[in-house]
Amino acid sequence: MKIILLMAFIFSIVGCSLFVDTPDSTDYANVWDPSSDFYKPPETVLLVKPASLINEHTTTFVWKSTRTGSPTGTSIDTSEYANISWSYSLNGKDFTPDNAIQSLLLTYLTDTLNIFEVRTHYPNGEIEDPPTHYEFRVDEIKGPSLRFHPRKYDDAVVGMPITMELYAEEVTGLTGIRIVLEYSPDSLTIGDISPPADSLFFLSPNGETTLFLESSRPDNRASVTINMALAGADIVSVSGTGLLAIVSVTPKVVGTSYIRISSESIFRDSDNRDIVINRRVEGIIIAK
Repeated sequence: MKIILLMAFIFSIVGCSLFVDTPDSTDYANVWDPSSDFYKPPETVLLVKPASLINEHTTTFVWKSTRTGSPTGTSIDTSEYANISWSYSLNGKDFTPDNAIQSLLLTYLTDTLNIFEVRTHYPNGEIEDPPTHYEFRVDEIKGPSLRFHPRKYDDAVVGMPITMELYAEEVTGLTGIRIVLEYSPDSLTIGDISPPADSLFFLSPNGETTLFLESSRPDNRASVTINMALAGADIVSVSGTGLLAIVSVTPKVVGTSYIRISSESIFRDSDNRDIVINRRVEGIIIAK
């Protein structure tokens, strides 16, 4: 009996090492191979990211891959980790070409919900799917204000029209608006300016009658004036944040151009009194 117990004890100590296939260096031969004991699918970790709500138009992201280091007790060549790359997307745009950059400074973010996605690319062509996803909201512009959306259009192409939207931001008791846009005719062409669909138009939330008039484009000045107002509606004013106009813009030169909202722009209440505008936030177009 003692002999049997002794043999059982010895087996319990050495049995695993005798009869279980312990991984050796050959099991880690190709760290990008899913059959390798050291394989991990491509995955990105966000090291630095904004809070879910920020009150400034800039923010920074920093990231890395989860694939680092060597398995304990092995001397695997991990030099290929230097060839890992990443691509990213903001607000549904196409992903950038992949590269080794692991940080990003975003500027002139529009006051809205923003969606950032980043994905790891392995040297063997495998790409993280789905990408690492992060959402955050910007509330930098305090109303009453006028602003463009997007605040910065950074992938325009010379000669190709783009769409910029004009918003009223955090306004109370709004009935009438005059917007004066100023720009350089050497760098931009302003095309059609139109109201949004009734269901999206800030001045007609319930289908109210609204006056929308592009009143002038003077020959001696690179500007456009737009007038709009509630007219014969059941409600006398609107409050909040909403879309006012859609502007077609065509860049004429490579580089950065601006559409500025002039100080001549005004908000009016139902008694035809001015509503003080805190900020008039310009639109930025970067063309290639």
